[in-house]
Amino acid sequence: MNTILFFLFACGDKEEDTGFDVEDTNVEDTDTEDTDTENTDTDDTEDTSIENPLEIIGSYSDIWGGSHTIDEASWTDGYGGIFHISQFDNDSDWLIAQNDAANSWNPELWSKFEWTTDANGGLFYCQSAYDAATEEDAMAAAADASDLATGCGGFGWSEFRADLDLTGDYTDSWGGAHSINAFAWTSGSSVYHISQSDNEANWAVAQNDAANSWNPELWSKFEWTTDANGGWFYCQSAYDAATEEDAMAAAADASDLATGCGGFGWSEFRADLDLTGDYTDSWGGAHSINAFAWTSGSSVYHISQSDNEANWAVAQNDAANSWNPELWSKFEWTTDANGGWFYCQSAYDAATEEDAMAAAANTSDLVTGCGGFEWSELTPMSAE
Repeated sequence: MNTILFFLFACGDKEEDTGFDVEDTNVEDTDTEDTDTENTDTDDTEDTSIENPLEIIGSYSDIWGGSHTIDEASWTDGYGGIFHISQFDNDSDWLIAQNDAANSWNPELWSKFEWTTDANGGLFYCQSAYDAATEEDAMAAAADASDLATGCGGFGWSEFRADLDLTGDYTDSWGGAHSINAFAWTSGSSVYHISQSDNEANWAVAQNDAANSWNPELWSKFEWTTDANGGWFYCQSAYDAATEEDAMAAAADASDLATGCGGFGWSEFRADLDLTGDYTDSWGGAHSINAFAWTSGSSVYHISQSDNEANWAVAQNDAANSWNPELWSKFEWTTDANGGWFYCQSAYDAATEEDAMAAAANTSDLVTGCGGFEWSELTPMSAE
């Protein structure tokens, strides 16, 4: 894990930036006397000519909540764009890329991305060209790194930060919703603006939004950890600190998930299921689904494990359910050609979790593939 404290690059000249190999040059060994070996066969000599890697490779969030994934080959943004890198310059802080043919905007034209840091080490980027006709035209574009407010073609440069390890959308064990990125931790209707964080030590300090119902404009500290099974837990160890420094001083006990959060338990939270939300099914039944429970009418099913890629969740039936209390269920979901959600409760009275896991519906047959019955369509309530 990489530590980020609101900055990604060291300030100062490129030559002093040891966080990235931005000044890798060909190492000349020809004038150096080797007194430790008599073997002068160059075939056995380590190749010291190392090509610079692109210095901003990684996963990021921008100030607008967008995501960015950058590798040697491409820059992919969270707005539906893929840009195939043709060349870059770490010393001058730019890269040239051709827009993917499937991009919604300016397919197959050319872009130039430039990046810089502010006085605090914060990282900013500008897409100074986005619809250039040729690679050469994109090369000719130039943003003004001395003016972060208007130097990106008359607009501001966009700040972006390396992702937190737990960047994503979650549900906690109380049913609360959390959306987390490098800039903000949003919990229900409350927003906390992250000023600094540390992925290695698992914490983030944030100022409470002025519109929060509780402790507006004061300071919070969030800490997170995992249990022996890899489950995520968090503690808001400070929530009404007077200053950022006071929030920094707070500390939860990650070795005690039961009472180590200021005398209370840490809260478990899980990444959302792909179909987290509220629905009605084909028969008029209501469903409320999150990472911890699938509630269908008056019946509750407590999810023990799930897989978003394989589209299933296994759950124990609540003890108060009218049907098959405390037995086990498996829910599977899929989409049709139009993107509509369908689900099948392929197990509903399994004796054990393992038995429920073994159940399998036929996703290729929505008419009879759910144990001889139809899969049920789920319609988002907001779409009704």
